[in-house]
Amino acid sequence: MIEEARRQGITIIGAHIEGMKRRAQGATVGDNTDELSIDAVAPNSDLLVINKAGNTDERFTLIAEEKNIPMIEVEKNLELIEGLKKIFKK
Repeated sequence: MIEEARRQGITIIGAHIEGMKRRAQGATVGDNTDELSIDAVAPNSDLLVINKAGNTDERFTLIAEEKNIPMIEVEKNLELIEGLKKIFKK
């Protein structure tokens, strides 16, 4: 999907809007699907939108810095509305 989005010139926004409970640290034993998703999507995004509670290990910050990806980090998901308005204003 990411490759096709790139071919079509679509902006890829990677988002993690939950806390650490949705990451491997809080998942069922042996369930690393969220971490695999992060590995696949975050480094290939044009923008990362992250809930601060899900970035306490700064994994998203490190990916953003390493790949030079802009990142919006919010305390509360409702804050995303204003951040996205700034990005997508006409």
